[in-house]
Amino acid sequence: MEISLQISLAELILQQGVGVIIESPGHARPKDIRNISLLLKNAGFPVMPLGPIPTEVAVGMDHVSSAIGAVIMGLEGCASILATVTRQEHTGGRPTIESTIESIKTAKIAAHIIDIHNLEDTSIDMEIAHSRAVSRTCVLGKGTKYCDRCKDLCPLMIR
Repeated sequence: MEISLQISLAELILQQGVGVIIESPGHARPKDIRNISLLLKNAGFPVMPLGPIPTEVAVGMDHVSSAIGAVIMGLEGCASILATVTRQEHTGGRPTIESTIESIKTAKIAAHIIDIHNLEDTSIDMEIAHSRAVSRTCVLGKGTKYCDRCKDLCPLMIR
């Protein structure tokens, strides 16, 4: 209902020559995000996901939950621009500069994951993984063939 109303209003606004971006719902269960994405994508307007936050158990970690919801929408091709949500979103607290920066960093990771999927470009990730594997930056024992933590199961080793 809410989405249909948004689409109708967006069409009226567009007829007046004004650009429109539609916001997604702020909360939706993971199984509902796909249907929401299809509906919004078929409307033909750019979409800014407000998450959606796919679980209510992440109080104090809303920036993470929101990013996960945004990635789900993005993988469905329904994320033109991402919103940031701070960890204080549902705690009643006020966002701090630090939590705002944290939320931007979290949204940037979500955007990168969406870009990897939509653009099918993993070159940057592969370069970083290769660099870490060569220098074994995640480990203590740099004199061995494999890292001390993962041994030969290290996910950063390029085989």
